[in-house]
Amino acid sequence: MERKGITPVVAVVLLIAITIGGTATVYQIFEQTQNQAQQFEPSISLNSDSLSIESCWNETPETLKLSIRNSAAETVNTTRVPMRVAGEGLEYGVNYSVNQGLVDPQNTFTVTMDPSVELTSETRIDILTSSETIEYRCRRLPAP
Repeated sequence: MERKGITPVVAVVLLIAITIGGTATVYQIFEQTQNQAQQFEPSISLNSDSLSIESCWNETPETLKLSIRNSAAETVNTTRVPMRVAGEGLEYGVNYSVNQGLVDPQNTFTVTMDPSVELTSETRIDILTSSETIEYRCRRLPAP
């Protein structure tokens, strides 16, 4: 009795199994490396001493700009600083943007906000930190 078709079929199945196993192993190693890299990211606890709003202005009635100083001893990743205007949650990159991502100590960065609310001198701007909310009112805006 001669078995001509069994050996090639077994070989193909084994090659497919080895390919899938190798791909899964590489993916697992890549995922573990990414998780480890993210765990070593420094966690900076921002508070009212870390960020100070130096000035604010508006170029159009709908747009607000803030100049904020990093008073912390470490570099701050501004993409991780949530903000809101008058209680309205702003989504980073949609309703506000910053002119740079990483800001060294004692350097300033500019935040440009496009909220859906009307901006006046009574509009409250909140910077949300891990321990508190920094409240600010831009008095240079038009009175309500």
